[in-house]
Amino acid sequence: MLSSVGTQERDDEKSAHGLESNEDLPTIDEQLERVGIGNFQYFAIVAFILFIMTDGMEIILSNIVYRAMPRKEWGMTRDDRARLISTAYLGFVFGAVFGGYFADVYGRKPLIYFHSLIFLPAAIWSACAQDLLTVYVTRAAVGVAMGIALPTCVTLMAELAPPSQRGWMVLVLPGLAFLAGQLLIVFVGIAAMHSNVQCADNCGWWRYLFAAGVVPNLLGLAVLAACVPESPRFLLARDRLG
Repeated sequence: MLSSVGTQERDDEKSAHGLESNEDLPTIDEQLERVGIGNFQYFAIVAFILFIMTDGMEIILSNIVYRAMPRKEWGMTRDDRARLISTAYLGFVFGAVFGGYFADVYGRKPLIYFHSLIFLPAAIWSACAQDLLTVYVTRAAVGVAMGIALPTCVTLMAELAPPSQRGWMVLVLPGLAFLAGQLLIVFVGIAAMHSNVQCADNCGWWRYLFAAGVVPNLLGLAVLAACVPESPRFLLARDRLG
């Protein structure tokens, strides 16, 4: 069964290049395995870890900063806390559902750029919010960006990695980077609370935490743009593999 799948994949790749022989062109996986791990894969891991760490930070951020937000001024209740946390998750689901389709249509890298185009202004806007409705809208947008980033980064990493190394290179993203982002923002939140122990409402540090993901996202964008190629599978499917 596995050999027939590999043969079919090889035939599909040859058809995309107008070739008839089953022997003269190796599959993408065979070529990746032959080349091995290079600098661009390591750069890809660094970029994607930065993106996924940001996701991990943002997904629990609303729960951490709730105590420091202007609850009295904005008339916030426990229900608002629950809705605020849920908003990011709902946006995440929306982004993940539709992100895969657009990644197949436009490419993996353009979709990651698009994720940052949503995330960066939304994160900054949420940090500057002057009312609760703005926070709801911007956190929903951040959730959409997170839902786009996670599956797209995992997919691109899988398509750049040699088969023999694909397992750890893919699993490090949702398994380690996401958790690292959550732990980082929790420890930062605890430190902020202890440094402002007398402040129980409208503490200024919540705005800084809402904007904290901007830095790793920008760093990830720089590495992605300079050092990470597009998916060879996507390029082959679009007959753009040169």
